[in-house]
Amino acid sequence: MADAFIGEIRMFPFGYNPIGWYACNGQRMVLQQYQALYALLGSRFGGDNQTYFNLPNLNGRIPVDAGISSTTGTQYVFAQ
Repeated sequence: MADAFIGEIRMFPFGYNPIGWYACNGQRMVLQQYQALYALLGSRFGGDNQTYFNLPNLNGRIPVDAGISSTTGTQYVFAQ
């Protein structure tokens, strides 16, 4: 998955995280080990701004998408 961006969120159709990916379950990350990710997220989802920060917690959330259909040209909203 070399084409991934730092901080990118993707859904995977299996029950484990691919190498280099972390679940958005609110887990605590060590700031010194993930400085680039911390630079993007900061302590927006929790943390102490000194030694750790948290990932977002998306448990119980439903993905939402909106866009324009490539076949009909009409606007759509997917999920809720």
